Amino acid sequence: MISKMKIAPLLFCLLPGLSLGADIELKGKFTSKISAHVNKENNLFVTDEKGTWYDQGLQLEQLGAFDTPYSVAAPLRITSSSGTFQASLALPLTLQNKNKPELLFRNIKVVMGAMDSPVQELTAATKVTFSNPPPINGEDTIGHYLINISGYPPAGDFKSVGGTYSGVLSLLFEPVVE
Repeated sequence: MISKMKIAPLLFCLLPGLSLGADIELKGKFTSKISAHVNKENNLFVTDEKGTWYDQGLQLEQLGAFDTPYSVAAPLRITSSSGTFQASLALPLTLQNKNKPELLFRNIKVVMGAMDSPVQELTAATKVTFSNPPPINGEDTIGHYLINISGYPPAGDFKSVGGTYSGVLSLLFEPVVE
């Protein structure tokens, strides 16, 4: 037989909206010990420097001659509980001409590194480990990174390869819990 004492805490846990106004009737001698342990979540938040995201996309620019790569740099703010995380491409990045799908960018590279530190290439085949500054007093730690995407346009003259190119950058960030 289940006593009302055993059901009440269950209602408080599972149905807090319904149990707030409920009357609990206790009869007899009941004692209970309640203990709880709260584990801190292992957070990993990846945003731009403003705490949002690049909803309008990223636009690559060619700042040199026709034979120089197009590129874009995007700052990232990474908040982590453990301070250590891995990054990789979920899928290889392909930049394809919208009107001529057979035209693809060549030698596309996605690299990432902490600000003022050497960069490492991100690929779909390998996960790269990064570390934020050490946490203080058990708080989440914040690291500032730069991701750079570059690639060359298809071979050919400007008239034959010109147009609008697009692709989807799929990044995978995973916390490393020790």
